[in-house]
Amino acid sequence: MLKIDATQISICEATNADLGSIREILDAAWRWLAQQGIRQWTLPFSEEKIAGGEFHLIRVAGEPAGVFRLLWSDSEFWGEVPRGFHIAHWR
Repeated sequence: MLKIDATQISICEATNADLGSIREILDAAWRWLAQQGIRQWTLPFSEEKIAGGEFHLIRVAGEPAGVFRLLWSDSEFWGEVPRGFHIAHWR
C-alpha cells in the first residue's frame, strides 16, 4: 500500500497550464480501460472544458497524481440529480 502524507496533497481547479498533465493522466486511464475492453469515454477532452472549471488536478508533493471532473449536472449520463447534489468523475 502506498503511504502518502496528507499534508502533501493539494487539489486545485485546472487551468490551461495544466493541459499537458491532465491529458497524460486521462490518456493513461483511457488506455488502461481500453485494455480491459471498456470504452467508457472518447478522447480528447476539449481545452474549453478543462479550462472551463470542470476539471480539477490532484497533486502529491507538487506532482500531478490524479484528475477529477466536477459537474453540477449530467442528465445525459445520470438523469436528473436532486437539488444540492453534485457529480464528480475521477481518474
